[in-house]
Amino acid sequence: MKHLVLLLVLALAGCGSDSGTSPGPLATPSPPFTGPVTGDYDLVITPAAACGFPAGSYSAFVQAQQVGTTARPELRATLPGGNSLLAMEMLFTSPGVLRGSISTQQPITIGNGFTLFLRDVGTGTVSAASGGRGEVRDATMSGDVRLAQDDADLGTCTSPNHRWSLRPR
Repeated sequence: MKHLVLLLVLALAGCGSDSGTSPGPLATPSPPFTGPVTGDYDLVITPAAACGFPAGSYSAFVQAQQVGTTARPELRATLPGGNSLLAMEMLFTSPGVLRGSISTQQPITIGNGFTLFLRDVGTGTVSAASGGRGEVRDATMSGDVRLAQDDADLGTCTSPNHRWSLRPR
């Protein structure tokens, strides 16, 4: 009987104890990166997997600059020389957080025989890149991506699951 009582006490003592899978205290979030997002970048577009486009990401060389007031900064990016056939116009909705449009006026050539047409709204968070500049490493994009290769239309895909990034050159 003593053994049964001892076994019961040991079993009950384990109730409510941490099994070792508890995540522990939450980490303090790091402050958003608020350095400049200016200069030469690659705008990388990754269509949603459900689109069925040829695997991979597609990139375009853009020039970015921050404009607007300190109270309401914006990020604008175009093809080199201010060519607005591709335009990214985003507001900083809070420090380091972007939301706005990523679009083309017509299909643009992006290399390897591909052309890309965009009508999207994107959101993203700015991170620190080398050289003190900002970058967007992996962000969401919702809307239309149209892709063609060697003048053959591969289709238009409308999805809330497209991805984008802005990588310094």
